[in-house]
Parts: sequence; structure tokens; C-alpha cells
Amino acid sequence: MNSRRYDIEKIQRGYTQKQLAELLGVKQPHLSAWLNGRHLPRYETVCKLAQILNCNEEELDTYFQRVYQQKRNVSIKEKLIENVTQQLKSAEIPFNSKVIVQVVSDESTTQFTSEISE
Repeated sequence: MNSRRYDIEKIQRGYTQKQLAELLGVKQPHLSAWLNGRHLPRYETVCKLAQILNCNEEELDTYFQRVYQQKRNVSIKEKLIENVTQQLKSAEIPFNSKVIVQVVSDESTTQFTSEISE
């Protein structure tokens, strides 16, 4: 079982998403979006959910923040790959060439190299 699925099941503690959504006073798609990292719930909602599930609100909030950030990082990476792919498709790259992609952030620089040969 993957850890994300385990986390969601652990959070739900036997409730269905529909039941939890009703207890929270929200629609089930909103709850699903929070559990899957597409959106962040308001802190008041996290507190209410923690009370329903009898768990620590800070830990629950940390979970939602972590899942949201992971989802966001994947989206950024996918956009970067798409952008670089489009640029490479339109470029004329002769054989025996090197393509170097450099990713620079405030924290680090990473470089990827790919050689093209016959």
C-alpha cells in the first residue's frame, strides 16, 4: 500500500469522505481536493476535522501542507519538462551534440547532460 493512500485512510479513520464532508459542512469534492493536495483547507476547517477525528490539529495541518507542497512540486516539474520538451522539438540539433539543461533555484543548481550521437 502506498504511503499516501495509507495517510488518507488513517485520516479518515473509518469514515467515508462523504460522511466526513457532511460532518465538516462542506462538499465531498472539497474534502477530496484537500486530501489529494489540490487545495489547502482553512485552518479553522483543519481544527474542526481534528476535533471530529480526535487527533492533533497541528499534525493534521502539517499533513495537508506536505501533501499540497508535494502536489505543487510535481506540477512545477511537469510544466518544466513540457516547456523544455517543446523547445527541444523546435530546435535543430545536429548529431554528435550535447544538450545541457540547468535548473537553478535559490538553494541549488542542478545540471543534466544528454549526448546525441549516431
